[in-house]
Amino acid sequence: MLSLVGGKWTTFRALGESLADRVLTELGTQRRVQTKGVRIGGGKAYPRTPRRRIQWLAQNVGDDERGRVLFTRYGTRAADVAGFLRKGKDAPLLGDTLSTRELAWMVAHEYVRHVTDVVFRRTSLAFTGAADADSVRLIAQALAPLLDWNAERTEKEIDGCLTLLREAHGVESAASVRA
Repeated sequence: MLSLVGGKWTTFRALGESLADRVLTELGTQRRVQTKGVRIGGGKAYPRTPRRRIQWLAQNVGDDERGRVLFTRYGTRAADVAGFLRKGKDAPLLGDTLSTRELAWMVAHEYVRHVTDVVFRRTSLAFTGAADADSVRLIAQALAPLLDWNAERTEKEIDGCLTLLREAHGVESAASVRA
């Protein structure tokens, strides 16, 4: 018996191919298709040179700070995100880093269901040390109407994220703060 547990978007193909190779060995057959080098998601049509990236940004999302943030976060899917942002009311939430309408995109298209999804998995806030009590609270308050959270659920999300930042990642500025 072989099994595969875990993995994420950035590693699932390598894990899948590794497991498939083991299965194929057990079956006494060879691989007929390779996925190595096949671009998926925001890697499709990704511009390979700095000059092509600048051209892509200018043509698809805008070569400004916000456009670069979207491109870094979504790759070539940034064009879809930017189009979504333009079709509704948007407001900066954390400067050029995140906006209210991008959170709506994340809920609708990225399966965000918790504050921790945004802080740890959909942005670089935790990774870069930019996650603190104020940013967590802003994100939670913006997510609340999108996910139909009441005040109690919103506070639970804030406390849970701050606890994880503090206990698992040593972020001292993640002290629980009540509004």
